[in-house]
Amino acid sequence: MLASSWRRVIASSVLTAGLVWPVLAAPQAPPAPPQEVPSDLESLLGAPQSEMRLVVQRYTLDRNTLNGNYLAGGRGGGLGGGGRGRGDAPPAATPGPAPAVNLSVSLSPNRIARLKRFDLDWQAGLAKLDAGELTPAGREQLGSLQQTITANMQQLDADATAIAEVMPLVPFAPEITTFVEHRIRMGDMDGRRAAASIDAVTRQIAAVKQKLQDGLGATPTKDAMRANREIAMRAADSVDALRANVSEWFNHYNLYDPLFTWWVPLPYGHADNALVEYAAFLRGPVAAAGHQPMNAAPAGGPIAVAPAPKLPSVPDLAAIIALPQDEMAPVVQRFLGRPAGGRGGASPDRAPEYYRGWLA
Repeated sequence: MLASSWRRVIASSVLTAGLVWPVLAAPQAPPAPPQEVPSDLESLLGAPQSEMRLVVQRYTLDRNTLNGNYLAGGRGGGLGGGGRGRGDAPPAATPGPAPAVNLSVSLSPNRIARLKRFDLDWQAGLAKLDAGELTPAGREQLGSLQQTITANMQQLDADATAIAEVMPLVPFAPEITTFVEHRIRMGDMDGRRAAASIDAVTRQIAAVKQKLQDGLGATPTKDAMRANREIAMRAADSVDALRANVSEWFNHYNLYDPLFTWWVPLPYGHADNALVEYAAFLRGPVAAAGHQPMNAAPAGGPIAVAPAPKLPSVPDLAAIIALPQDEMAPVVQRFLGRPAGGRGGASPDRAPEYYRGWLA
């Protein structure tokens, strides 16, 4: 009995030593550097910045946010600002040569109308500023921002022209724009009405595809439609973007709204297949035919400016300009940027001398 007890004691001691020894033998972390106070804080101060810097940031961020509240362009199909997620809005245009055709333009006329109003309001707001009261850097940024707004407005007009040129080949775009932007505005969902809308898209695709098919023959009918290669390829890109928007719209509600899940999946599947096949048809036979346009004149034209919103688009620019400069930001970062413990990065406990030294 006694021998058995001793064996257990010896085994326990060996096991404990085996667990403790690696910990003791492991290299210890170096001690944290002392919490010294810089002797000269002036060297840490940031360089003075233009008083227009925050104004430029405000314009850019507000415009990008507003742009995300409408049907997305491009092949990606972003998320709207009013739904469960947000997409990446394109940055504001920069001044340069005349705007080129935007191959990934959003087909939403509401977007162009609203952004025109936004840019006009900002243009008027900046015109009220007295450039003589600004620093040279501020005057330079003011002029640059005014040029940016002018370039953005020119790009909106170019986008409206691009929409008009492809609209005969995508007559179903307004239907898609309506229900996608309804979701972005967080409107009420009616599953039965949504199914009817998506079914209308499928029927409109079939109708315009038949017109283009009739135009591929040597002797097209009176109602046949023809498009040149450039417009056909741009229309195909637009169809891809519309399909991405419809897919995001469907995935937002499906399996979440029971009535939507009951009514919409079947017509959505038909519409999705129709969009895929139609884009391939435009890139294939229509683009390859290389015909001159026929019954495909631009639909629409210049898009009017949206009415003034209930709340002003432009904040108090004078108040933003009057905000104090943030040259102290590097100093504050130095004060707070010492090694911290814990996963949250909380500041460690410091001796009172540390704080008295910073105050001095």
